[in-house]
Amino acid sequence: MTTGLQFDQSLTENINIRTETSGEIAMELTYENILNWFDRYFEDVRKNQGDLNTVPELKKYFAPDLELMMYTSPSAPPVKPMSRDALLLSFVHPGLQEDIVPKCYAVDLKQLIVAVRFEIHFYDKPSGRIGRRFRQAPTTTWP
Repeated sequence: MTTGLQFDQSLTENINIRTETSGEIAMELTYENILNWFDRYFEDVRKNQGDLNTVPELKKYFAPDLELMMYTSPSAPPVKPMSRDALLLSFVHPGLQEDIVPKCYAVDLKQLIVAVRFEIHFYDKPSGRIGRRFRQAPTTTWP
């Protein structure tokens, strides 16, 4: 799929977790570390989404072979899987500031599953209009 964005395929900072065999220290999967990681992720999204020049900074959070199935509500059917490039392209929307504000994390350390309830705040820069909506994020599993 061609998206018009140029991404290299390295995983240099993906989730900041490395295997023991890579010679790097793995992040200890504690409740606090997971919350801190997601807080950093949402802050990076807030700072880098929107602009075509800054969105590629977010690729470090997603493996090159990512296939995301997004669910937005229990009654809505899932959409087709999105690749990493398609997901990153969805972050490009010049002139619109979109702040994703986490409100609640549900973390299951035994199954390595995280679900996030969040609000989305919109600010249309050209018109100055502000909007807000609530959304349940899809469940995320740790590698």
